[in-house]
Amino acid sequence: MMPYHSDNRCQFNPEAVFDAVCCAIEKAIKSSPFPEECIKGLSITGQRATIVPLDGNMAPSGSGVTWQDVTCERASRSFYASLNDDQFITCTGLPEGTLWTISKIAGWKSGCYNWNRDSYYFALLHDYLLLKFGAPGLYTDHSNASVTGLYDIQKGCWSGEILEALELHEDQLPVIASAGTSIGMISSDASKKSCLPAGTPLFVGAGDQQCATLGGGGISPGDDILCLGAAGILNCPVSKPVTGSTQGVFCTAHALGGLWVMESIHNSFGTSGDWAADILGLKDRDSLSEIGKSASAGSSGLLFLPFLAGIGSPDFDASARGAFVGLSMNHCRAEIANAVLEGVALEMRRILDSVAPCRTGNIIKIVGGRSRQHQTIQTLADITGQELLILNTGETTILGLAALLWTGLGVYSNITKAMVKMAAQIEARIVPNSTLAFESVYRRYLKCVRLIRDVPPFEGRE
Repeated sequence: MMPYHSDNRCQFNPEAVFDAVCCAIEKAIKSSPFPEECIKGLSITGQRATIVPLDGNMAPSGSGVTWQDVTCERASRSFYASLNDDQFITCTGLPEGTLWTISKIAGWKSGCYNWNRDSYYFALLHDYLLLKFGAPGLYTDHSNASVTGLYDIQKGCWSGEILEALELHEDQLPVIASAGTSIGMISSDASKKSCLPAGTPLFVGAGDQQCATLGGGGISPGDDILCLGAAGILNCPVSKPVTGSTQGVFCTAHALGGLWVMESIHNSFGTSGDWAADILGLKDRDSLSEIGKSASAGSSGLLFLPFLAGIGSPDFDASARGAFVGLSMNHCRAEIANAVLEGVALEMRRILDSVAPCRTGNIIKIVGGRSRQHQTIQTLADITGQELLILNTGETTILGLAALLWTGLGVYSNITKAMVKMAAQIEARIVPNSTLAFESVYRRYLKCVRLIRDVPPFEGRE
């Protein structure tokens, strides 16, 4: 559980995160049947664009902020307006928005976050954790760097023009290294806290989405991977970086050198279900699915617009907010639960429709922590009309990271060979069985999305 600082669940205590990671590792080691000498290395993955501000001594100078935070929306909009037309997306491959690390730095400069004014370094959580475990400085990889909004996607380095516009210097940011690069060893202090042997090699990791894509076998164009977790992200590998105004799509660096990824994001795919389960007094999202099963397709006219953290692809509208549409006294709890499950799937269909011209593949592999929720996946297939492939594990993020680590250790000569041995395999094909029942629902949903985007944002609690 992330040790959040505030009730908006988007700010956290970086030091408490490190303590929690060490505690989890210690428990895993003590419960493992394997001896200590089996531990060969440590690498890290996690949510990208999640920022940790640091002072001149590389100690946290304020709360960490997750990518979902939209407090900085107004400040980031002002910063983007200071750039030349299309300068940002042409350089970074990213559309203007609040998702990226750059928006949080712009927000801090405008007073959005309670960071100390002596904040000097800006790291991702991945970089900060490596530092705490014993890395000799701040290190990140190309996949993580490419989601900061500070990275030149064509040149593969920090962007001088973007840094200048933000009044930052390159030495305030992590060193960029290839995923799987060795960067030091576990320190004695970290060893005492985590039970990892001191001297264990440390390796640069990669972003969670790129690791998930890698572990799912997304190592060539056409190998499309849909990763379902807190967000829902469609990852389509491509052979060259794509920049410019491509609706609903952004370009990031793949964990595998020489490849890039065209991504589309559903900001609240998983968190919508978690939120709904919480407010309905249910134990978890599985309970939400169980209750929703008794409702008919279309939830008796009730629609849920899942914009709890703004809209990601295809509109990148941080000011949009969610809504129930068509709610009446006749609706029961089952229909409310089902409307939430259908709403996140309807939004994923809208995203798939918008990126169809950019896709070269015709199948989608489903990975991520939510990929084992079969009712959710069946609803997604029914609403999108897309055949979906379920893999034999949802934890392809760990598989991808392990491939990077084993390659770094020299067990495999390159990551491609590692994935031939390690990639997850297809377990099931989920075929849509009632797509026509949702056509009128989807058309109504599209109209409601257009209407909700015209509603002025509420200036109170975000």
